Parts: sequence; C-alpha cells; structure tokens
Amino acid sequence: KQEFIQIAKAMDTALSSTSGPFFLDQFSIVDCIFVPYVERMNASLFYYKGFQLRGNPMFPNITRWFEGLETRDTYLGTQSDFHTHCHDLPPQMGGCYRNDTEGQKECENRVDSCTHFKLPEHGLAEPE
Repeated sequence: KQEFIQIAKAMDTALSSTSGPFFLDQFSIVDCIFVPYVERMNASLFYYKGFQLRGNPMFPNITRWFEGLETRDTYLGTQSDFHTHCHDLPPQMGGCYRNDTEGQKECENRVDSCTHFKLPEHGLAEPE
C-alpha cells in the first residue's frame, strides 16, 4: 500500500507542475494514455481495498485531473463507472483480491448495491 501511495503522490506532484488540471499545459496524449489505467485503479482500489484515490486529500491534483477530464465531452462519452470496472471488465492488469477489512466490505457493498450514488467515481451531479 505504501509503495502505491508513493507512486500516486509522484503522479499528483507531476500534475501540480502545470497551471491547469492536466499533465501538460493543455489536454494531451499523456492524459489519454493515463486515463484508462487510473480510472480502473480508482474503481478497483475502492472496491477491493476500500481505498479512495479520487477525493483523497493526499492526492488533490489527481482529483483535479478527474474534474478536468469531466469538462471534456469526449471524456464524458467514454467515462465508465465503478460497477462496470469491477464486474463487467475482465481483470486486465492481474488478479484483484479483497483485503476483507470493514472499510473494503463497505465499499464493495456500496458498488454492488447499484443504488448508492455517492461513489467517488465522478464529480457530476446525478440527473433528477
């Protein structure tokens, strides 16, 4: 866990080096390369480990990056959700194993309920 936090902090620091939310001064291929991996990590860490990447005070620039992505219609058209990442997509980066802590079980239940709309998967308001 500590090794992952160290890498996430390095990503967060890289994102802090520009005035905007992206890796470079404007949206670029770098963001396109990172987004599928980080989106899956965000979902899998929440579901299998009870760890919140987006919205975590340790990583304000990662949160700002997701928020910046959500200003782009092209991203909103492809953005996935936690349930899809955790259930419908095969584990493409290796196996996912629950750590069976109370926090992990709570996060898993929130995703599996399909009715809990306060997941850290996006920053958009739910439609009425």
